[in-house]
Amino acid sequence: MLQIDDHRVNTIGFRLITANAPFCDERRPATGLLLADMATYRDPQAIRAALGLKGDFAVQAVAPGSPAAEAGIVAGPEVFTIDGNPPASLASFTPGGTGRLNALHERIESAVEGAREVRLRLTDRTAAVRGVAACHVHFELTTDGKGAQAGDGLVLVSRAMLAETRSDDEAAFVIAHETAHIVLGHQARRNAAGKARAVLLETEREADRIAVWLMANAGYDPAAAPAFMRRYGAKGLASLFPGPHHDRASVRARTVEAEIAAFRAAPAGGPKDWRAALTPRPQDSNKSR
Repeated sequence: MLQIDDHRVNTIGFRLITANAPFCDERRPATGLLLADMATYRDPQAIRAALGLKGDFAVQAVAPGSPAAEAGIVAGPEVFTIDGNPPASLASFTPGGTGRLNALHERIESAVEGAREVRLRLTDRTAAVRGVAACHVHFELTTDGKGAQAGDGLVLVSRAMLAETRSDDEAAFVIAHETAHIVLGHQARRNAAGKARAVLLETEREADRIAVWLMANAGYDPAAAPAFMRRYGAKGLASLFPGPHHDRASVRARTVEAEIAAFRAAPAGGPKDWRAALTPRPQDSNKSR
């Protein structure tokens, strides 16, 4: 069910960006609230009728332990107003796209900056929600494609990709890998280099390595990642991680295992700072084999 998958991605994403907030250059408060915009569906009228909605917006998912959950919000209710304004009035509309929904999430995050709160009038209650420090990354589940990708502060995870994972730990590695691209500023580095293959490969290796730290800080087991890679092998991973810019699955698995050892060797006590882990190792410059 789509809502279950949305909940899974929202929960994993929220844990990743809040646990690693101390080390991100760009931060924005997160509420753990994921809304749904009926206009993004092929038949909005049918979806509204099925869910008993009058308008376009409803609560799609709420991350456990988030400010939205603490405010008593659950999945399902319609969202009538945000700080007294109809949601549709707060963001521009493009038929069939998710731009309005993404802009609305940005507006909510802006509203809770500086320890402020946002008030949501829902079907069953009016809730006041605050934010918590987080890396400035958004997450979106898509029904298109087979893989996952990142760009412009947004991680896109396909339902096909999510279905290939056998546990939240495996899913967390996929989502953490894409999150790493954003928090490390890889898009700007790739564009500056003209998307040269050497730079693309370098950033993919960095994303694999830093994903270990991101997911471990968030309470997920990075040991699931090497097993996930080896289970599918190079051919299988080609469909999950498109493009000729990754090492072979066996090489990636060894890289991640080395990073797990580095993480475990780092001083204990609270979340561990992955920024210091970016010093290249000798094997990072070797060709895949």
